[in-house]
Amino acid sequence: MNNQSLPTAPRRTLSLLLGGALVLTIGLGSGFLAGRQSVAAVDGLSEIEHVIRDQALAVPDNQTINDGALRGAVASLDDQYASWYSADEFARFSSQLDGKFVGIGVFLERTEVGMLITGVIPNSPAETAGLKAGEYIVAVNGTRLRSTMPFEEMVGLITGEEGTEVSLLITTTAGEEKPYTITRAKFDLPLTQTQMLDNGVASIRLHEFSRGAADSLKTAITEAKSQGAKGIVLDLRSNPGGLLEESIGVMELFVAPHSRVVTIESRHDHQDMDTGDAEPPFGDLPFVVLVNEYSASASEIVSAALQDHGRAKIVGHQTFGKGVVQSVVNLQGGTGMKLTTARYLTPNGENINEIGVTPDVAISASPERVLQEAANYLIETKPEAFAN
Repeated sequence: MNNQSLPTAPRRTLSLLLGGALVLTIGLGSGFLAGRQSVAAVDGLSEIEHVIRDQALAVPDNQTINDGALRGAVASLDDQYASWYSADEFARFSSQLDGKFVGIGVFLERTEVGMLITGVIPNSPAETAGLKAGEYIVAVNGTRLRSTMPFEEMVGLITGEEGTEVSLLITTTAGEEKPYTITRAKFDLPLTQTQMLDNGVASIRLHEFSRGAADSLKTAITEAKSQGAKGIVLDLRSNPGGLLEESIGVMELFVAPHSRVVTIESRHDHQDMDTGDAEPPFGDLPFVVLVNEYSASASEIVSAALQDHGRAKIVGHQTFGKGVVQSVVNLQGGTGMKLTTARYLTPNGENINEIGVTPDVAISASPERVLQEAANYLIETKPEAFAN
């Protein structure tokens, strides 16, 4: 399975990122131009820099002015997923793609009322504190989050060094404001979690499509089958996405060789992304896919592709609806950036951006009840696989 990237992206493009949300563990920046000399090279910026140095009450250093220009350049893209990273920030961001984090452990989306928590990482400080998906972070260390704040600035207020504390004001799902003080910590994101249910069904939760996701899922399914599982619920609830190559790798576990996974359309190119040559190890395994309103991007690619190919039924709630793709690019001096470079279409040619994937079976209940209903549906629709 080869890493994929858009040919129109700069030569240092790392990978296509299909993330509907970011794990709140890193401080993020934004920007586009590289190099201090670029500030003076842009019309008007050198004049602004001169006015700042001559008249501003508080004069920032050269690096701060340069970084501010970079942040402003990316902000001009009107791209909510675009960010520029300093060298330290980019190193932390890259470690996120490897599933290694320092932070509080929540997945976030920027909204008009604050930062929406779309998922909480197991065994993280956020889970220990009791934060839940669907809640909003509305203030950090006494600073109210404003809709005009860049995403990176909001995240930067919350991130910090291991062992330090951050005070959050949370709006609960009941609409009440509640304060929390959380100590940042280092932790690994477990890619999969397995729960053996009744009647030969295993629930396998895939938390994120970061590096190694497909291999981790393959191992989890193999182990579940060795414990007597005859079918699985692939739980993608609150999975915010990840890497394109991992979504293709997951599809290769279940569908025939050379099956369409997704079509990527950029300004200059059109790519049909298919599975490889190998036969799927679980081509006959009965399973359903469980999703919710926070299942995004790579989760939606996999769900839609399995649905279009008739390989698995989708159960749960309408998904998030992120149908655009970001490229992650290495820049000079160890810095980097992420920006939207393409849109994707399902195998049937559908654009699900701001729409989402419609489940075959809609279920609205408690998380535990939804999981059990998904397992029951699998048994009811595949009785021959679960017969004693």
